[in-house]
Amino acid sequence: MTETVDNPSGIVVFDTETTGLDRKNDEILQFSACDGEGNPLINTYLRPVRHTEWPGAMAVNGITPAMVADAPTLEEMSGRIKAVLESAKTLIGYNIEFDLGFVSSIYRRPWSVRRIDVMLDFAYKIYRQWDPRRKALKWQKLVTAAKYYGYEFKAHDSMNDVLATLFVYRRMEEDLRSREEKKAAEKAARQRDADIKSLVDADRLSWERSSDASKLDKEFDRIFD
Repeated sequence: MTETVDNPSGIVVFDTETTGLDRKNDEILQFSACDGEGNPLINTYLRPVRHTEWPGAMAVNGITPAMVADAPTLEEMSGRIKAVLESAKTLIGYNIEFDLGFVSSIYRRPWSVRRIDVMLDFAYKIYRQWDPRRKALKWQKLVTAAKYYGYEFKAHDSMNDVLATLFVYRRMEEDLRSREEKKAAEKAARQRDADIKSLVDADRLSWERSSDASKLDKEFDRIFD
């Protein structure tokens, strides 16, 4: 029986913790997702089948072999994970392509599903820090984006990261909307000033023409009187 997920928001924010950065050879250790309101849809450890240790990743995410020894495998949880992802009309992540790469064996994002990478949006639209080495705007860590908006959390637990990503996404939406409204207001003010100036100039020209006409009438009166 195909599993389904009730997700009225149509939004799925998701994140993974992995044994490393190689999407072809490394494996998922933790998978988490919430809906657009922050309600958890899934939060599970996963037992890797090709790795018995991952010291480099463990130093970052704190997930030990003992913590996942009795956890289900990705294959065993594939139905639930696929159902969660397929409940999305909008997928949101922080460096989302990295995480999508690790679930590509069970989920292919349809073209109709909107994808939002909060990392790229934050780097390019909000923070805009130049990286002279790459000669491009610098991608920021999730903790940097969260701190920018005053959100504190323990990073590298995938559910914590999911909730932080959703928070940053919502605050970015507000930030960008506020900036657009400010730009629109400034544009309207400039247009209003230009309209007032045009009216003043038109009144001045009308007055000058009226004044000149009055002077001409008086001159005619003097000549033909």
